[in-house]
Amino acid sequence: MHTCDGCCSTPEEHARAMREYNARVEPLLPVETTGLRVRTYDLMDECVEEGIQSAWMHAHKHVEHPTKETIAEHLQRDIMNRICERFDFPHD
Repeated sequence: MHTCDGCCSTPEEHARAMREYNARVEPLLPVETTGLRVRTYDLMDECVEEGIQSAWMHAHKHVEHPTKETIAEHLQRDIMNRICERFDFPHD
């Protein structure tokens, strides 16, 4: 699974890396064929919560008092990483 630890410098690079990763991964059965329903709100909430926790740790890893911009960058990247780990998006 592609997770960024600073390797993707822009959201576009991350999206490209995720598309390349997803193209290599064997496709899963569509949810409709299994009869299962995904609780997407709960799953998305979990992704955001994990992303916030991860971002806070990353932002404070080497700096005791990171700037608002640094925290915002880590929040955006880490939350999107968690979402992209659990959701497949159609190719643009």
